[in-house]
Amino acid sequence: LNWAGGYPGLLGDGDTGLTFGGAAGYAVTDVPNGFDVNAVTFAHAAGTVTLTGGAFDLAGTAPVVTVDGAGSAVVGGLNGVPAVVAGQNLFSALTLNAAGGLTVSGPLGGNTTNGAGFFVGFRGTGGGTGTLALGGGGTTGFLTLLNRTTTITAGPLNLTSDAVEASPPVQPTSQPGRFAVEVGGSLTQSAALTVAAGAVVNTSGTVAVAPVAGAAAGVTATVLVRGAGAELNAGGTGLLSTGGRLFVGYAGAGALTVDQGGVVTAAVVQVARIRDAAGDVIVDGPGSRLSVPYN
Repeated sequence: LNWAGGYPGLLGDGDTGLTFGGAAGYAVTDVPNGFDVNAVTFAHAAGTVTLTGGAFDLAGTAPVVTVDGAGSAVVGGLNGVPAVVAGQNLFSALTLNAAGGLTVSGPLGGNTTNGAGFFVGFRGTGGGTGTLALGGGGTTGFLTLLNRTTTITAGPLNLTSDAVEASPPVQPTSQPGRFAVEVGGSLTQSAALTVAAGAVVNTSGTVAVAPVAGAAAGVTATVLVRGAGAELNAGGTGLLSTGGRLFVGYAGAGALTVDQGGVVTAAVVQVARIRDAAGDVIVDGPGSRLSVPYN
């Protein structure tokens, strides 16, 4: 379905695909809440396509929002409700393949669990240079970020996964939902997350920066918590392998910078968790703080 110039009067389902093309940007302001869609693709050449009104329900098998063009996209909200597959973590993909960026101005929501011990969340992917911007807060199970650049501009964004670290703690590839937040995971592409001034990220479990081993030389994962009111809180109360841990360089090369009044809190912080991993932590400037109450 190619949709432009207004809501077409359809309810959608888990097989529906929407494509937004054209040479320039435009706005659709009457997206209904509860519009089930399996794939939303932005392929316009320039400008910004803005979809507001309600939130899309990303449904069906392997639901995805994709930016394939040089133009950027803004969506009002996304609910992850992928088709149930028992015994695994499930995700909706946010894929940036080109120069265009994707902004989610409304909340992330939808299902958070898939039975006991498994979670539902979102996964940033793609080799494009555009930025994934999350500006509406919300609650979801986990956030796995393999794409180049992600910025969280508002909140609170709550990640509810409290998955336990595997034992032994070595994983060769990224596994969505293994941690509440993963930054990095590609063996060939660096990843960066910025928590901007005023944005708050709360997790029930672990935050892992550079979660996989074996990446090519120069591939890194970085987290920047910058500005007054910027917070990253690795929650939970676990002191061993459950919630409240922040790994900077879990298995690869990772870095954390907290500056200009940003605050990071975790029950435990570990730098270079796995053998041959590397990690750097910088806390700089008035009001900036890394709080580790149990270390």
